[in-house]
Amino acid sequence: MISGIRQVLPDPCCCFRDEDLRADRPAGVHSDRFGDAFPQEDQIFEVIEPLVQRVCEVAGFAVQTPSRRSATPKPMRSYGSDKPDRRVPPMYPVEDLLPDLTANGLPLVAIHVPKTGALSRKERDELKAFGTERGLRVSTTQSASSAIFPEAMPKVRERTGATEEDLLLLAAWAGEPKGHRPEETVYQACGQLRLVRRPEIQRPPQAA
Repeated sequence: MISGIRQVLPDPCCCFRDEDLRADRPAGVHSDRFGDAFPQEDQIFEVIEPLVQRVCEVAGFAVQTPSRRSATPKPMRSYGSDKPDRRVPPMYPVEDLLPDLTANGLPLVAIHVPKTGALSRKERDELKAFGTERGLRVSTTQSASSAIFPEAMPKVRERTGATEEDLLLLAAWAGEPKGHRPEETVYQACGQLRLVRRPEIQRPPQAA
């Protein structure tokens, strides 16, 4: 390691997870640890991707490599998470289009979920309640926003790529700035809202 000679040292081991148990969190896990001298990002992918592909094959699933890599320099700003679910399009800041809806200089975020169709009043209220629990003020394009801002809303749809069949939410922070990084707090809350109506998980095809 100190000499800079590249060595990959797989160290498979069985571990007991010292965390709260959940339905999707088994008590025991198998972990592979690797050591490398001054690795670059591409070198890590060269080692890990074939391993993940082989593990999935053994489990009966076909996984294509190379894996997709995010071209977004700031995933928190686009997804509200550094481990984004990319089945749902990224979020977009739109405070420049709707400055009247912003407060305290915090982001106004447009969230686009494709092909949801028109929501019932109950579904819209549930989305707003979900946002309220996380400190957000949420409106849908089926609400008064479209009527109050007839010029701005088409521009929001153009920026996000949303069609009339898609769900488009506008979310802003409802109170005073919170946390050491208030913008990140807003993006995290919006990232949770973004996933409420996400598509059902589609498992990769099983290997032949």
